[in-house]
Amino acid sequence: MGFSGILMGAGLPNSLYINKYITKGEGTASGSHQKLGTWRYQEMRNLNDWMRAYNIQYSIEGKDPPISYFNYDCAFRNWTEAINLIVNYLQSVDPEAAEKIKSRLNNYTIEDARYVFEFIESRKDIYTLSGSEKDYNIILRIAMNLEPDWIIWYNLRNGLPDLDIRDGVNIDNVNWIIDKLLDSGKVVIWAHNGHVGNCYLEDAGGKAQMLGSRLKEQYGDEYYVIATEFYSGRFYAWDRCEGHTYTFFVHSAALPDNTSYAYYFNSTGIPLFFLDLRQTDYTNKAAKWLLVPMKFRFIGASYCPLDDIFYYDTISLPETYDGIIFSQEISQTNPISF
Repeated sequence: MGFSGILMGAGLPNSLYINKYITKGEGTASGSHQKLGTWRYQEMRNLNDWMRAYNIQYSIEGKDPPISYFNYDCAFRNWTEAINLIVNYLQSVDPEAAEKIKSRLNNYTIEDARYVFEFIESRKDIYTLSGSEKDYNIILRIAMNLEPDWIIWYNLRNGLPDLDIRDGVNIDNVNWIIDKLLDSGKVVIWAHNGHVGNCYLEDAGGKAQMLGSRLKEQYGDEYYVIATEFYSGRFYAWDRCEGHTYTFFVHSAALPDNTSYAYYFNSTGIPLFFLDLRQTDYTNKAAKWLLVPMKFRFIGASYCPLDDIFYYDTISLPETYDGIIFSQEISQTNPISF
């Protein structure tokens, strides 16, 4: 169908190892997957294996592989792979600067993040003479994300707005990947319901314009956004219950009530379905109820079943999404041990 890239809501530096593996066969499936941090699951490995096999089967000699894989999120969580990639690049184009820059990055301060970006930006002409412009631009983009990454985690720890900053940078990252790395091709973007939705979300007392709303403004109907929802089941998340140890384990979801879309989707008795909200005829009496704002899940990386009500937002489903995949029951992912 003409798609040239799969983009996921995770750190850009970590994804480069997977992209090299699926497009060039560099490294191993296990080694590249391990770099992805949180996404250490069999389901992710299956995707990586499929992308590699697809590229082998459909590659045309002399042309770029059909599918590339990148992450676009500026919230890296840590700078380990960013540091590795920046330092390794500098060792090839500017060995004298490599250790100095590594030392600055290991300080993990906003001032050092800004310094490293400005240093690399100022040496474009020199570095592109020693290497490719594409490699330089990738390293510059990683360095460019260090300062907002630092700000986002600082704000999270201190109860300050972070979502609007995050998705403001992420829309730039998505556009840069599409334009510079994928020759303006079509992409599949995966992220949390809230990030991809055509919506604004609560952001430490304010409102954040989410990535999906920014993409909808830019692309209009060329951005087709699909939500996922479920009725019951189990999933991995950090334990956010008050007084609990903040650990990562399998949660059982609290069941939705009759003020939620999930409650009525479950009543159909269909275990798994896709509904095209863009093509639904809302003049039909049986479809009008979809327009009425109801509760919809926005569960992220953490969860507490005792506070389940806080993991919903009241939205109009057709105004926020173009389609929805609904499952009556979900099961947790299968971790891989490295």
